[in-house]
Amino acid sequence: MLDKKLRVTCVDKSNLLRGCQLFREIYNMVAEEFPQVEKDYMYVDTMAMQMVCFPEKFDVVVSPNMFGDILTDLGAALQGGLGMAPGGNIGDKYAMFEPVHGSSPDIAGQEKANPIAAILAAKMMLEWLFEKRNDQKCKKGAELIEKAVKKVLKEGKIRTFDLCYGPYSNVKPSKTSEVGDAIVEEIKHEV
Repeated sequence: MLDKKLRVTCVDKSNLLRGCQLFREIYNMVAEEFPQVEKDYMYVDTMAMQMVCFPEKFDVVVSPNMFGDILTDLGAALQGGLGMAPGGNIGDKYAMFEPVHGSSPDIAGQEKANPIAAILAAKMMLEWLFEKRNDQKCKKGAELIEKAVKKVLKEGKIRTFDLCYGPYSNVKPSKTSEVGDAIVEEIKHEV
């Protein structure tokens, strides 16, 4: 967030859809429990444009499932593709973390899949565990993963086929295991 405010943006189409009107009503009810967090509202079509033009404006976004699915794919494209996007489903007591992307049966078993979204999902899990349990080891683990992923990507030598475009179009695509191994080696150097 550019302005450093705690903000949750409710993204819906409540001007047209009754289900979205209910979603916004529930959003407002929950927001009353968190007066320190600023409420923000945006229609999904405007949100898509704002994400492309000003993604740094947003902190936390909530939306009905269909719009959330579309917007997470857009967000993934903005950060390098679906292979880069981790996701978290967080409840009051439990959470589940996974890559945002779905399956790719066309490349199954070929060592082509980008493992970074899964690795970053583990980072998100460690961050959540730190918040829940104040476990400094979890915080440190999350930091190590993030630093290692950044370093491997910045070096630009090891990347799966989906990241070999633009300035990296001359890079020979790496195998899934090679990317994972490179990240593990970076973590080992830091420990």
